[in-house]
Amino acid sequence: MNKKRVYVNRSLDLKKIKYIGLDMDHTLVRYDSEAFEEATFEAMKTLLVERYDYPKEILKIEFDFQKAIRGLIVDREMGFILKLNRHGTIRESYRGTKPMTYKEVKQVYGSSYIDISEKRFLAVDTHFSISFACLFMNLVDYFQSQGNSGFVTPAELCDHLWVVLDDTHRESIVKKMVLEDPARFLIKETGMIEAIKKFKKHGKRFFVLTNSDYKYTETLLNYSFPNQEWKELFDWTIVSAKKPRFFYDDLDFLKINENGSLENWQKPLEKGIYQGGCAKKFVSYLDLDESSILYVGDHIYGDILRLKKDCGWTTALVIEELGQEVEMNEKAQVYASEIKSLMNEKIVVEKKLDELICKKIEGGVEYDDQTRQDMIEEFKALDRKIIPLITKQRNLFNSSWGEVMRVGLEESYFAHQVERFADIYMPKLLDLLCLSPRTYLRSPKKPLSHEIDS
Repeated sequence: MNKKRVYVNRSLDLKKIKYIGLDMDHTLVRYDSEAFEEATFEAMKTLLVERYDYPKEILKIEFDFQKAIRGLIVDREMGFILKLNRHGTIRESYRGTKPMTYKEVKQVYGSSYIDISEKRFLAVDTHFSISFACLFMNLVDYFQSQGNSGFVTPAELCDHLWVVLDDTHRESIVKKMVLEDPARFLIKETGMIEAIKKFKKHGKRFFVLTNSDYKYTETLLNYSFPNQEWKELFDWTIVSAKKPRFFYDDLDFLKINENGSLENWQKPLEKGIYQGGCAKKFVSYLDLDESSILYVGDHIYGDILRLKKDCGWTTALVIEELGQEVEMNEKAQVYASEIKSLMNEKIVVEKKLDELICKKIEGGVEYDDQTRQDMIEEFKALDRKIIPLITKQRNLFNSSWGEVMRVGLEESYFAHQVERFADIYMPKLLDLLCLSPRTYLRSPKKPLSHEIDS
């Protein structure tokens, strides 16, 4: 399926956008996420053994990309993984790799609502942290199976994992693998150069803004753009940007010269490559209107949330999983239609049963107990038809967690964050760049509950 799709939360007139900023990893440069996460998973296991004396047996734990999705929440105190709806209500939960029942959740939390601003909760909201969640779940299982849950507390396990995950990036353990064999980890996107050139013909100027260092950025861009064409396509390439600090702090730019030397820069930015800096000085040095800048990234916090709160730029979020999710939603329509039809039948039976009981309570009208029992059996029979359909529908998506953007019929907490902070969103950057640069993206009217016929 090659449909190009851009989804709109807040209307955007591309004619008014003069500057387009692009994150590199998972945005301008696409990764084979499963290959990258598996390499990260393996590196994290090794570091846990070498630096925290974890049992060598954990090296045998195998990676399963389907065990985690973006938008999950880790409970550091209890060692659980949670999926929330937009209101922060727990709708899915796992202890290790085993699902928890509603009763178990109530026993632990009292209420099914949690406040994720509490320090005990940690969001899994990037591609690079899927390996974190997978290994966390597996290690909870491992220590429970060994009767050795006291080796570390869940909070200590979470802290150790966070440190070694950071170490894999800070020490470039996995990035070295990417540099040595980019074809193993990167997906070449055909049509990107032509699409950017099309926008440039309309007067748009492009810049890259990435947390990756210069060497890594240069290698990936050289791989993705033959003959170093990226140096012509992008007016400014800003590396080691320290996002999200870039959007709210007051940091200086360093100019990276052709010989590799660094030069302090406190004047209008020339076309070229820079390190560090901040949004405030970027806008000031170039005398830009913030409303004319569109920034596209894949990290809901590092790229989008802080940017939306601290700057006046327009935000676009790449959600790689969305491409498959939209395709699966179309395939799921056959199940959704059957479920809706059966649910309508169920509602009719439910209303008749309620009326029967209400007449007895309110008016003393007795009813035949067999009639009541027949209604209950009809109700149960409909449930027996609905439940397998729901299971089939769910299994089209992630086998453990279902959809990224929904939890059951409700928006997931991740989808709520996307709606709040991303003006537009799409499965990949090229979906946006395949549009006409003169496109007016209009947000659809979203009906309120009282506007929908019951």
